[in-house]
Amino acid sequence: MSIFIDYMYGTLVNPKKTLALLAARQNFGMGLCAFLIVNLFSSLATLMGEDLGQLAEGIDLGAALPAIFLITFIITVIMWLVGLGVLHLLAELLGGAGSIKSLIATQGFAQLPAIFVVPFAFISIFVGDWLTITASLLLGIWSLILSVFAVKFSYSLSTGRSILAVILPGVIGIVLVIIIAILIVAAIWPAISQMVNSLV
Repeated sequence: MSIFIDYMYGTLVNPKKTLALLAARQNFGMGLCAFLIVNLFSSLATLMGEDLGQLAEGIDLGAALPAIFLITFIITVIMWLVGLGVLHLLAELLGGAGSIKSLIATQGFAQLPAIFVVPFAFISIFVGDWLTITASLLLGIWSLILSVFAVKFSYSLSTGRSILAVILPGVIGIVLVIIIAILIVAAIWPAISQMVNSLV
Protein backbone atom coordinates (compact mmCIF):
# COMPACT_ATOMS: atom_id res chain seq x y z
CA MET A 1 0.00 0.00 0.00
CA SER A 2 2.86 2.36 0.81
CA ILE A 3 4.36 1.73 -2.64
CA PHE A 4 1.03 2.64 -4.25
CA ILE A 5 0.87 5.89 -2.29
CA ASP A 6 4.49 6.61 -3.21
CA TYR A 7 3.59 6.18 -6.88
CA MET A 8 0.63 8.54 -6.50
CA TYR A 9 2.72 11.17 -4.76
CA GLY A 10 5.60 10.74 -7.20
CA THR A 11 3.32 11.13 -10.23
CA LEU A 12 2.12 14.49 -8.94
CA VAL A 13 5.45 15.95 -7.75
CA ASN A 14 8.06 14.09 -9.84
CA PRO A 15 6.17 12.69 -12.85
CA LYS A 16 9.05 11.95 -15.20
CA LYS A 17 10.94 9.75 -12.78
CA THR A 18 7.81 8.04 -11.43
CA LEU A 19 6.20 7.32 -14.80
CA ALA A 20 9.50 6.02 -16.17
CA LEU A 21 9.70 3.66 -13.19
CA LEU A 22 6.10 2.52 -13.67
CA ALA A 23 6.74 1.86 -17.36
CA ALA A 24 9.84 -0.18 -16.60
CA ARG A 25 8.21 -2.23 -13.85
CA GLN A 26 4.90 -2.59 -15.75
CA ASN A 27 2.81 -2.25 -12.58
CA PHE A 28 -0.41 -2.48 -14.58
CA GLY A 29 -2.42 -3.66 -11.54
CA MET A 30 -1.53 -0.51 -9.64
CA GLY A 31 -2.19 1.59 -12.72
CA LEU A 32 -5.66 0.08 -13.07
CA CYS A 33 -6.36 0.69 -9.37
CA ALA A 34 -5.22 4.29 -9.73
CA PHE A 35 -7.60 4.84 -12.64
CA LEU A 36 -10.52 3.21 -10.79
CA ILE A 37 -9.92 5.55 -7.85
CA VAL A 38 -9.82 8.54 -10.20
CA ASN A 39 -12.97 7.30 -11.93
CA LEU A 40 -14.68 7.00 -8.54
CA PHE A 41 -13.89 10.62 -7.70
CA SER A 42 -14.85 11.80 -11.20
CA SER A 43 -18.21 10.05 -10.95
CA LEU A 44 -18.80 11.73 -7.59
CA ALA A 45 -17.99 15.07 -9.18
CA THR A 46 -20.60 14.34 -11.85
CA LEU A 47 -23.22 13.80 -9.17
CA MET A 48 -22.24 17.04 -7.45
CA GLY A 49 -22.72 18.75 -10.80
CA GLU A 50 -26.38 17.79 -10.53
CA ASP A 51 -26.67 19.97 -7.40
CA LEU A 52 -26.93 16.92 -5.15
CA GLY A 53 -29.88 15.49 -7.04
CA GLN A 54 -31.86 18.67 -7.55
CA LEU A 55 -32.10 19.31 -11.28
CA ALA A 56 -33.79 22.05 -13.24
CA GLU A 57 -37.50 22.52 -12.72
CA GLY A 58 -37.20 21.36 -9.11
CA ILE A 59 -37.24 17.64 -9.93
CA ASP A 60 -35.62 15.53 -7.21
CA LEU A 61 -33.64 12.68 -8.76
CA GLY A 62 -32.03 11.62 -5.50
CA ALA A 63 -33.35 8.07 -5.88
CA ALA A 64 -31.69 7.79 -9.29
CA LEU A 65 -28.24 8.96 -8.14
CA PRO A 66 -26.86 5.45 -7.49
CA ALA A 67 -27.83 4.37 -11.02
CA ILE A 68 -26.36 7.56 -12.51
CA PHE A 69 -23.16 6.98 -10.56
CA LEU A 70 -22.87 3.33 -11.65
CA ILE A 71 -23.58 4.05 -15.31
CA THR A 72 -21.08 6.92 -15.38
CA PHE A 73 -18.46 4.74 -13.69
CA ILE A 74 -18.88 1.78 -16.08
CA ILE A 75 -19.01 3.87 -19.26
CA THR A 76 -15.85 5.75 -18.25
CA VAL A 77 -13.97 2.48 -17.64
CA ILE A 78 -15.03 1.07 -21.01
CA MET A 79 -14.09 4.26 -22.86
CA TRP A 80 -10.71 4.36 -21.10
CA LEU A 81 -9.87 0.76 -22.03
CA VAL A 82 -10.89 1.31 -25.65
CA GLY A 83 -8.83 4.51 -25.71
CA LEU A 84 -5.80 2.64 -24.40
CA GLY A 85 -6.13 0.11 -27.20
CA VAL A 86 -6.19 2.88 -29.78
CA LEU A 87 -3.26 4.64 -28.10
CA HIS A 88 -1.25 1.41 -28.07
CA LEU A 89 -1.77 0.93 -31.81
CA LEU A 90 -0.87 4.54 -32.58
CA ALA A 91 2.29 4.37 -30.48
CA GLU A 92 3.43 1.27 -32.32
CA LEU A 93 2.57 2.79 -35.72
CA LEU A 94 4.71 5.78 -34.78
CA GLY A 95 7.67 3.50 -34.19
CA GLY A 96 7.32 2.85 -30.49
CA ALA A 97 8.25 -0.39 -28.79
CA GLY A 98 6.38 -1.19 -25.60
CA SER A 99 3.57 -3.16 -24.03
CA ILE A 100 -0.02 -2.54 -23.09
CA LYS A 101 0.94 -3.38 -19.49
CA SER A 102 3.31 -0.43 -19.34
CA LEU A 103 0.66 1.79 -20.89
CA ILE A 104 -1.98 0.77 -18.31
CA ALA A 105 0.52 1.30 -15.49
CA THR A 106 1.51 4.79 -16.59
CA GLN A 107 -1.81 6.04 -17.96
CA GLY A 108 -3.66 4.98 -14.82
CA PHE A 109 -1.50 7.26 -12.70
CA ALA A 110 -1.47 9.96 -15.38
CA GLN A 111 -5.16 10.55 -14.69
CA LEU A 112 -4.58 11.42 -11.01
CA PRO A 113 -5.05 15.22 -11.38
CA ALA A 114 -8.74 14.56 -12.06
CA ILE A 115 -9.16 13.68 -8.37
CA PHE A 116 -8.86 17.36 -7.49
CA VAL A 117 -12.00 18.23 -9.45
CA VAL A 118 -14.15 16.93 -6.56
CA PRO A 119 -13.54 19.80 -4.10
CA PHE A 120 -14.02 22.30 -6.92
CA ALA A 121 -17.30 20.59 -7.88
CA PHE A 122 -18.49 20.87 -4.27
CA ILE A 123 -17.60 24.57 -4.05
CA SER A 124 -19.29 25.17 -7.41
CA ILE A 125 -22.61 24.18 -5.87
CA PHE A 126 -22.47 27.49 -4.02
CA VAL A 127 -20.52 29.78 -6.40
CA GLY A 128 -21.53 28.51 -9.83
CA ASP A 129 -20.40 26.03 -12.49
CA TRP A 130 -17.67 28.33 -13.81
CA LEU A 131 -15.30 27.08 -11.10
CA THR A 132 -15.71 23.42 -12.04
CA ILE A 133 -15.33 24.23 -15.73
CA THR A 134 -12.13 26.20 -15.15
CA ALA A 135 -10.68 23.59 -12.79
CA SER A 136 -11.58 20.75 -15.15
CA LEU A 137 -9.84 22.52 -18.03
CA LEU A 138 -6.62 23.11 -16.07
CA LEU A 139 -6.60 19.63 -14.55
CA GLY A 140 -7.29 18.16 -17.99
CA ILE A 141 -4.22 19.93 -19.39
CA TRP A 142 -2.17 18.58 -16.47
CA SER A 143 -3.39 15.03 -17.16
CA LEU A 144 -2.68 15.48 -20.88
CA ILE A 145 0.93 16.41 -20.13
CA LEU A 146 1.28 13.37 -17.87
CA SER A 147 -0.23 11.20 -20.61
CA VAL A 148 2.45 12.38 -23.01
CA PHE A 149 5.13 11.39 -20.51
CA ALA A 150 3.36 8.05 -20.02
CA VAL A 151 3.47 7.25 -23.73
CA LYS A 152 7.03 8.50 -24.04
CA PHE A 153 8.34 6.19 -21.32
CA SER A 154 6.09 3.23 -22.18
CA TYR A 155 7.14 3.10 -25.84
CA SER A 156 10.51 4.87 -25.87
CA LEU A 157 9.17 7.50 -28.25
CA SER A 158 10.36 11.06 -28.74
CA THR A 159 8.38 13.82 -27.08
CA GLY A 160 7.01 14.98 -30.44
CA ARG A 161 5.75 11.53 -31.41
CA SER A 162 4.32 11.00 -27.94
CA ILE A 163 2.35 14.24 -28.24
CA LEU A 164 1.13 13.13 -31.67
CA ALA A 165 0.01 9.75 -30.32
CA VAL A 166 -1.93 11.39 -27.48
CA ILE A 167 -3.69 14.13 -29.47
CA LEU A 168 -4.27 12.23 -32.72
CA PRO A 169 -7.38 10.34 -31.50
CA GLY A 170 -8.99 13.64 -30.51
CA VAL A 171 -8.11 15.24 -33.84
CA ILE A 172 -9.50 12.25 -35.73
CA GLY A 173 -12.67 12.40 -33.63
CA ILE A 174 -13.16 16.10 -34.38
CA VAL A 175 -12.58 15.54 -38.10
CA LEU A 176 -15.10 12.69 -38.14
CA VAL A 177 -17.70 14.83 -36.36
CA ILE A 178 -17.17 17.62 -38.91
CA ILE A 179 -17.44 15.19 -41.83
CA ILE A 180 -20.62 13.63 -40.41
CA ALA A 181 -22.11 17.10 -39.82
CA ILE A 182 -21.32 18.11 -43.41
CA LEU A 183 -22.88 14.90 -44.78
CA ILE A 184 -26.02 15.41 -42.69
CA VAL A 185 -26.37 19.04 -43.84
CA ALA A 186 -25.78 17.98 -47.45
CA ALA A 187 -28.43 15.27 -47.15
CA ILE A 188 -31.12 17.55 -45.72
CA TRP A 189 -30.13 20.68 -47.64
CA PRO A 190 -32.76 20.19 -50.40
CA ALA A 191 -35.48 20.01 -47.74
CA ILE A 192 -34.09 23.10 -46.01
CA SER A 193 -33.94 25.01 -49.30
CA GLN A 194 -37.50 24.03 -50.16
CA MET A 195 -38.70 25.14 -46.73
CA VAL A 196 -36.93 28.49 -47.03
CA ASN A 197 -38.31 29.06 -50.53
CA SER A 198 -41.85 28.27 -49.34
CA LEU A 199 -41.50 30.83 -46.56
CA VAL A 200 -40.27 33.48 -48.98
